[in-house]
Amino acid sequence: FLIMIVKHFLFFVSHVYFVFQKKIYLIKNKENSDQFINNNKSNELVNELNKNGYVVIKNFFDKDKIDNLYEYFYKQLNTNEEDFFAYLKKEKISLNKLKEQNINYREKVNYAIYGSTKSENDSYLFDIITKFELFDKYNTKLLKNILSEYLNYLPKITSGNLRISFSNSVPASDTQLFHRDASGYKFLKCFVYLHDVNLEHGPLTYIRSSHKDEFKFKDDLKLRHDDNEIVKRYDKDSVKYLTAKKADLIIADTSGFHKGSKNIKERVMLTLHFHAHSEVFRNKNYFLKAKTYQVMLKNWGKDYLKYLRPLI
Repeated sequence: FLIMIVKHFLFFVSHVYFVFQKKIYLIKNKENSDQFINNNKSNELVNELNKNGYVVIKNFFDKDKIDNLYEYFYKQLNTNEEDFFAYLKKEKISLNKLKEQNINYREKVNYAIYGSTKSENDSYLFDIITKFELFDKYNTKLLKNILSEYLNYLPKITSGNLRISFSNSVPASDTQLFHRDASGYKFLKCFVYLHDVNLEHGPLTYIRSSHKDEFKFKDDLKLRHDDNEIVKRYDKDSVKYLTAKKADLIIADTSGFHKGSKNIKERVMLTLHFHAHSEVFRNKNYFLKAKTYQVMLKNWGKDYLKYLRPLI
């Protein structure tokens, strides 16, 4: 209980600090701030995000870019299994190692992430984003407007991943059970499906307006919740299955209850996380290839890249 109180206090202090930081920034950059404060489109989307805890933006990305990334992803999965890892019995292990052990990873793990088991190799996700130019000048500007308006401070990119959720009989676990992301009192994630996702693909599932719960992190006393607990606490109408098309963007405040539903068809999804500080107050830096970092810097600006560092 004491830990919960301390966490609430730290969230509050950090939120006040970063709100103040944003106000100073806006005063110093009046022309730029007026441009996004008066952006009607972002205001409408932020209002929806405030109300429900999520918003689905149709046709946010170029469909051809998404198709190309989807094809590239499966090509990598089929030919470079060492570039993917999964968790088996809480151990982080590459897919090629599982294969060498005669383990059919599609039947034994819920998901695999495109990345490395070596902590110093953090560039995979950002290499993908820059390689396929998912975020162009227009959609990056719109997204930054939404993030800043909703959070009321200038957020940072804190992490993300590109993953495939396998279809198998492994029981739902971890992020496939309802939970909150205890990374701040407000915390936004962007979700990008690389193909059309319906109920069979296990869409992001959100409890509408649960981001507004008073003292919401009291739930940390129990980190995972099954469907019956959630429906009993809220109601069936509050459970929203966020199906979407491949070029859509989903933004969600994941301090509200959410999960990835258990899927019966494979699902490939990219996520990107935004907050004022590294997640759970960790001083975590991600090291990117120098070329990737420069492209990220050009698209996002230095303010968003506090926790991203170029490899020397």
